[in-house]
Amino acid sequence: MSVATTMSGVTTMPSAEAGIVLCGGRSTRMGRDKNEVTWSGQTLLQQVVSAMEEVCSTLILVKSAPEQTLPTLVWQRPPHVLLDEVPHDGPAASARVGLDYLQRTFFSDMTISANGEVAESKATSPIVVLTGNDSPLLQPALLRYLVARLRDQADCDAVVPGQSPSDSFPLCAAYRLSSRTALVNHLEQGGRSLKGWLGRLRVDWVSDSELKMHDPDLRSLLNLNSPSDLQAAERVTDQH
Repeated sequence: MSVATTMSGVTTMPSAEAGIVLCGGRSTRMGRDKNEVTWSGQTLLQQVVSAMEEVCSTLILVKSAPEQTLPTLVWQRPPHVLLDEVPHDGPAASARVGLDYLQRTFFSDMTISANGEVAESKATSPIVVLTGNDSPLLQPALLRYLVARLRDQADCDAVVPGQSPSDSFPLCAAYRLSSRTALVNHLEQGGRSLKGWLGRLRVDWVSDSELKMHDPDLRSLLNLNSPSDLQAAERVTDQH
């Protein structure tokens, strides 16, 4: 597991085996590719990558179409860049691309049964943090909390901010790699949403009050999808 250094110079140890950043989407509300949008002196994607590197040993970026380009990134460990099999097939399909790659490339010796349970010889399934390319205010402290909370609960598939699948933030959450089985079933049965996937998992829901202990302003939950979102984020950061 690699060591990461924070902006303050404090050395930390990543707590999740892997992180997946979904870099797709048509960015219709933003009016241009969100991967190229600069905010607070850096691209949104660079800020997401920097935060995720503090928490995740291995980082995967999933593009939604062959013509999509990613900006030049500064990283501590080169990420693995993958491509959706079907262009713009939605975030759930993109998440599967990342989870499939992790299962195939890094954890192929881990036996998972048809219902998603990890074999007893591999009692603890690797933990994956999932996010998008439009959350530049991700707080590593919050992500570490979600990972640690999941690691302590062998009977849970995921730890997710929210109260239910319909009221949740699946792109700021920690998942066991074994939850991939439920995602595959969800997609093969016609499901397309990440929230629909959550409905098939054993989820530990995290309330706002608990989240605020690690991210007082809930900045990690801010998705910048439009120019007005960028302006709103500016107001949030200007307050501190």
